[in-house]
Amino acid sequence: MVLRTALAIFFVFFAIIMSQFIKGVKVKIMYWMIIALLFLVCLNIYMTASYYIKIRNNPGIKGERGGPGRSGQKGARGVCVLNTKCMEVYDCKSLIKNTIAEKSLIYREIVKKMDRNQMLSGQDKRIVENIDSYVEILAEKCKNMNKEQVITEISESLDVVINKQ
Repeated sequence: MVLRTALAIFFVFFAIIMSQFIKGVKVKIMYWMIIALLFLVCLNIYMTASYYIKIRNNPGIKGERGGPGRSGQKGARGVCVLNTKCMEVYDCKSLIKNTIAEKSLIYREIVKKMDRNQMLSGQDKRIVENIDSYVEILAEKCKNMNKEQVITEISESLDVVINKQ
């Protein structure tokens, strides 16, 4: 606000000083008309830019919802890449953790300790960290496997994960 006012005052004083060098009444009238037009043009440009920025940043009043759009293309039949439900595995991480708890007595005991809020030993913490990283790795693979394949994968590699140093 202060900058705009200072620029307007500077413009007026500059115009008055420059008018002192003009001789003749008709030329002086033309000069002031040109200065007035120049001032209006600058004011118009400034107001256009400021209102454009104001309107662009404010979303305005929300209107009524429009009609439904056209339907998209039909997908390929039998393709299941993004949806893991078609592979019979709804929640990969839960399935993996439950299967590990069923197959491993050590992990089952650690889970019981965690449920009872008991303190874990260093070896228990290491096993939990190994299992968690294993679950993350298997969860990514799980998207392309069915339930039996996941259980088989867990059974084959579980001993290595628990005994990993």
